[in-house]
Amino acid sequence: MNPHFANLETSLSARAATIEAIHREAAAARAAARTQAFRKAFKMIGAGIGAVLTAIATWPTKRDTYKALDQLSDTQLADIGLVRGDIGRVFEPGFALQAANDGALPAGRAA
Repeated sequence: MNPHFANLETSLSARAATIEAIHREAAAARAAARTQAFRKAFKMIGAGIGAVLTAIATWPTKRDTYKALDQLSDTQLADIGLVRGDIGRVFEPGFALQAANDGALPAGRAA
């Protein structure tokens, strides 16, 4: 056999082994990415189901609180720092009561 062809065959075998190794690494990377995507998707689905269950569990309490606030007079609402327009917003995540005097002490009072 010609030594030139033997060297070429050896070179091609080495390249084929390198290509096969690259294919294996790519398949492993795809499998890892797929696994991570499924885990993320299931985690998001679980969080969504948890949020729905929490909303269902807290709904009766929220409904009763809303009805109780709605039955108060405007004066009674003002006493607790609300106006009638705030009743619908009470359960929003960012809602916070703001004191009528914005934290300032009434005149004549010392800290």
